[in-house]
Amino acid sequence: MAIQEIAHAPGPGTSCEFQEALRSAVLGSHDLIGEMLDIADTRRECGKEPRLARQLTDTFMATTCRHLAAVNDALLPEARRRLDGGRQIVTAYGLHTRELERTLRSMKACLYGDANASRLRCSELWQRLRKLLVEHEVQENAIVERLTETLSEPEMGALAAKMHRIEERSPTRPHPYSPRAGFAGRVSHRVWSVVDGFFDQAEGRVIPYQAPTPHPHSDSRLTRYMLGTPRFADPRRSERRAS
Repeated sequence: MAIQEIAHAPGPGTSCEFQEALRSAVLGSHDLIGEMLDIADTRRECGKEPRLARQLTDTFMATTCRHLAAVNDALLPEARRRLDGGRQIVTAYGLHTRELERTLRSMKACLYGDANASRLRCSELWQRLRKLLVEHEVQENAIVERLTETLSEPEMGALAAKMHRIEERSPTRPHPYSPRAGFAGRVSHRVWSVVDGFFDQAEGRVIPYQAPTPHPHSDSRLTRYMLGTPRFADPRRSERRAS
């Protein structure tokens, strides 16, 4: 079954809140990635401030690479286990991701003036990148819709949180020829994340910072007790004490 032909109808009895949380975790990055791509491409075409154009491209590339790694580590294992024909879906997704990462790598080489990329044309790479990202979003949307029909509400919430956690510590550069699936893929992503972080610092690369997700029980009684920060700001509590 082709990924594009997967039905998009939500499963009966499934909470829309958990569905939207999973969709936002997986698909929400695409709006940001598309916006970054437009800004970086526009700045590049203007031909002014080439350093800023490279910085914008680095930001776009880091966000895209983090997202791809998080989907491979969090979403695809669930799709392989839970969906009919999951192995074929994951294989098709992996092949498309590899092509996308190869294009990202070529784009970086072209933008930074790599001697091996002298025959590449940046304008053609940007057009190909736009096409691949559109196709990629279609594939991810189809997988997410299938999973929302299969997973329970707690499982969808846990998967959305896992996506956010993994995305924060994923590689910031494309590595199209490294393992991407299973245990080898997870290890590869963690290793490249450290290596990429080192070279990002050495090159002064602009990498977007992702604010940590607040803990849902950060203001619990146990947290206040352990931190020694009792809460007295509640006026109703003061009134009860006064009475």
